[in-house]
Amino acid sequence: MKKCSFDYDYTLSIASIQEYAKMLVDNGIEVWIVTRRYDSPEKYTEDFIKEIGITSNKLGLEYTELFEVADRLGIKREHIVFTNMTPKYLFFKKNPDFAWHLDDDWIENTHITEFTNVKAITWFGNKDWRVECGKLLFD
Repeated sequence: MKKCSFDYDYTLSIASIQEYAKMLVDNGIEVWIVTRRYDSPEKYTEDFIKEIGITSNKLGLEYTELFEVADRLGIKREHIVFTNMTPKYLFFKKNPDFAWHLDDDWIENTHITEFTNVKAITWFGNKDWRVECGKLLFD
C-alpha cells in the first residue's frame, strides 16, 4: 500500500487540501499527519503561548480540531505523528516508506528532501502540487 503524509497547520487545516486528502483515503492510500506540534498542549510554555498570541484554552481547541479533521477524513489516530518540535526529517529518516510529505514550510521540506528518501512537496505558491502528489502515488 502506498502512503503519504500532510503537515497539519496551514496545510491539512485548509479545506481544499482536506478534500484532496479525503479523496486519497477513499482511494485506498494510507494518509498520515506529521506535525511539529507537541503531543499535548500542556507541554507548551506560557511564554511560547504568549509569543504566538494564543490562550491556553484556544490551543487545546486546536488539538481537538486536528483530531476532528483526522476522524472526518478517515485518518487513523495511530497515523498522527507529533514530532514534539523536532525536525520532521528525523521521523522520515526512520520511516522512509512514504511517497511524499506535503507541507507549507520550505525549510522542513528542504531538510526532508536533503536528508531522507521521502519527496517533500511544497503546496504554498505551487499550483501543480496535486499533479506532483498524484504522479508519485499513481504513476
